[in-house]
Formats: sequence, structure tokens, C-alpha cells
Amino acid sequence: MYKKPTILLADDDVKLLRSAELLLQDTFKVLAATDVAQAKAMLTHNSNIEIAVFDLSFEGQDEDGLSLIDWTLKNRPRTPIAVLSGDTNTKRVVEAMQRQLIDFIPKTSEYESDLRSAIARGLELRKTSERNSAGACFETRSPAVRKLLEQGRFRPLDTSNP
Repeated sequence: MYKKPTILLADDDVKLLRSAELLLQDTFKVLAATDVAQAKAMLTHNSNIEIAVFDLSFEGQDEDGLSLIDWTLKNRPRTPIAVLSGDTNTKRVVEAMQRQLIDFIPKTSEYESDLRSAIARGLELRKTSERNSAGACFETRSPAVRKLLEQGRFRPLDTSNP
């Protein structure tokens, strides 16, 4: 049975979230967050999220999209990130684009095809990354290094029998 890829959309614009959900629900399982804290919680508790799409502006909130991007890059480094934003603050847009994003999509009336393209690129990037890391093999007898490898989702070789 085909399993729809799971994507996370985070935006404080509820109308845009609903519109994007309707646009994407035929192909993807869509999780929606209206604030940064909710998005972080979803990323923390849903290991099956394959791509994230964030707005930059979260009006009236303590954190913004830049902090969400940074948090995600640190805590979910294998999760590709795209930005869908109507932010016109040039400094913030440039700051966002200096991060490791798969795309920056301006909120226009024509964003749908750009969003689908960005998601497709992100999913392909994730598959390529998983294929490349699947064959990685590290051998060590150091308990400290073994612990680091386990935390990094690598499986250390069993070296209990030299």
C-alpha cells in the first residue's frame, strides 16, 4: 500500500494553511501548525515528517520563522526546509536564504506549482541523503564514539567479538 509522504506546513495565516492543505492533501499527509511552538512540537513528536515548509513571519509570537529554521536545522538536520513567505523585509529574506533551504517561495496567487516543485525536490533530496547514509559503516571500540554514532542514527558495528 502506498504511504503518502508527510509534510509540515507552519504559518500563522490560517486561510493560507487551509488552502495549502486542500491543494496538497491528495498527494501528501499534511500536518499544519499556526505557531512556532506547535511546529517544534510536531517536529519533535513526528519522526515521519519528511519535509517542512515554514513562513518567516509569525505575527505577535515570541519566535519567528528564522528561529524555527535554525531549530529545525539543529534538531532535525535531515528534514529539508522550504520557505513560503510574503515577508518583504529584505534583511530577513536574505538571512533566510543564507540558511540551508531547498527553496524560498514568495506568497503570490501563483505559489501552488512552486510549492509542489519545492516539495518534490525536498523529497528527492531526502531519498538521496538516506541512500547515501544507508551504506555508511563506522567501526570503533570507544564507548564515547559509539554513543555519538547511535545518537546520529548510525548503527555501530558489533565489536564485542574481536
